[in-house]
Amino acid sequence: MPSLTLTVLGSSPAWPNPGGACSGYLVAGGDTRLLLECGFGVVGRLRAATDVRTLAAAVISHMHPDHYLDLVVLRHAIKYGHIRAEPLDVYLPPGGIEILERVGHALDGAGGFFAGALRLAEYSPDRRLVVGGLTVAFRRVVHYVPAYAMRILAGVPARTLVFSGDAAPCEELIEHAQGADVLLSESAIERPDQDAAEPSQRGHMALAEAAELARRAGVPRLLLTHAPVDPSDPDRVAREASAAFGSPVERVRDGASYVI
Repeated sequence: MPSLTLTVLGSSPAWPNPGGACSGYLVAGGDTRLLLECGFGVVGRLRAATDVRTLAAAVISHMHPDHYLDLVVLRHAIKYGHIRAEPLDVYLPPGGIEILERVGHALDGAGGFFAGALRLAEYSPDRRLVVGGLTVAFRRVVHYVPAYAMRILAGVPARTLVFSGDAAPCEELIEHAQGADVLLSESAIERPDQDAAEPSQRGHMALAEAAELARRAGVPRLLLTHAPVDPSDPDRVAREASAAFGSPVERVRDGASYVI
């Protein structure tokens, strides 16, 4: 059995690509299955990919709705659909519980909307989170709101996947990705001028920037996600990033699995 695998549930940007879903990834290490992100349309894909009773936890990188709002759907599926008997542990960034509780209150006018279905907690960015056979280390990156890249390790010797979350090009992400086996990087824009002019105010990476970041971090394999897809030429983003990276780059596809 491979020590670490990635199944892409959704790879779209904030709006779904044709037939796609927003951010959602199933990471498996040994017998441990971890859901990263839970954006629009992810829960149905999750149920098709695995028995939700085997899911150890979910981890959310930042509190933008295309990364977490299907937690509402997951709550319904657990509470009313009985797809698992126990509440699911959900690890949110600092401040995430308050945001999610406000969402719940807006939906039903009372508190405790997620109670009994999701067990909410906030991770500490300066501490590693150990979930079964997986270890997650966090690093704050540059985005419009507080956001955290994740470095996920499994197996002996450890295989390492770094997930950028949503991030502008920044030294913090380069350091966090240093020497990883795979970088799963967002690329939500095509050119830097599509974002803020001031680097500290930016929130996303262009194709060439993701490739340059991976090259500087010494990562041998780059997977692109969170990118808009041109239906007439869906592989263009991978070709353009490959030219900047100096070796083949893959655009992940919803439903596909990758061995790390």
